[in-house]
Amino acid sequence: MIAPRTAPAAGPVPRKRKKAVSGRRYAAQVRALLPFERRAARTGPLLWGAAVGIVSCAVPAVFGLSLVPGAAAALLFLSAVVGAVGTVFALEDRAAPTTGLCPSPWWLRRSLRTASALLLLTVAWCAGAALVHQALPPAERPVFPYADAAVAALALSLLAMALALLTARFTQGRGNGAAAASAFALCVLVLLFLPSGIELFSSPEDLPRWEAAAARWDVFALLLAPVTALLHRQPPPREGGNGKRRGVSPALGRGPGARDLRRSQHDHQ
Repeated sequence: MIAPRTAPAAGPVPRKRKKAVSGRRYAAQVRALLPFERRAARTGPLLWGAAVGIVSCAVPAVFGLSLVPGAAAALLFLSAVVGAVGTVFALEDRAAPTTGLCPSPWWLRRSLRTASALLLLTVAWCAGAALVHQALPPAERPVFPYADAAVAALALSLLAMALALLTARFTQGRGNGAAAASAFALCVLVLLFLPSGIELFSSPEDLPRWEAAAARWDVFALLLAPVTALLHRQPPPREGGNGKRRGVSPALGRGPGARDLRRSQHDHQ
């Protein structure tokens, strides 16, 4: 008598297979979320900021003007600032109160916006740097510190993103762009008028001060990177004035079904 075949016992899923499945799941979510996040984000101010930065850097090259290194650095700083201002509006989430039951993680949706904004700002800043390069005297082009200016632009973008993500925690995504832009403008003014010895904005013509400022920009960017990454986490629900948790849509109504929806929303958060 032939014994019937039995299926092998299901063992634990290997760790590599779990990682592969998780990676494919997140990749599918990213592909599905990209068009929705692109439509939901306020890309107009970001595109205008990138365009203004490129046009500002293009003026000397278009009119045949020759730039000194200090003026070239000022144009690159200006391009980074106006681009960063547009970034805070791209991170504004006006639909946040109605997306409490979205199955995708909150940090993934925010990360898609910050990554897209950083990619666009990088392209715009590199285009502006190429235009500034053409306006520099030939003897200054090989020695101009583009890497230091790029780190400063990255730090300014991270500062703007951190402020946008921080204000979104207190405004539920509604109108945080204007608040973050105002806070960013105030921070830039403070950084611009720092006393001598700890200044961040300097001229490459004064090499010792420029190198010291570049080292401070490096530290500033290293400090802002983990802070910005942590701010991508979903904030905990806050209590409203009547003791109810904010972030629960009133459109859910009442009854057993509504209670289940609210419970699932709270578990998802």
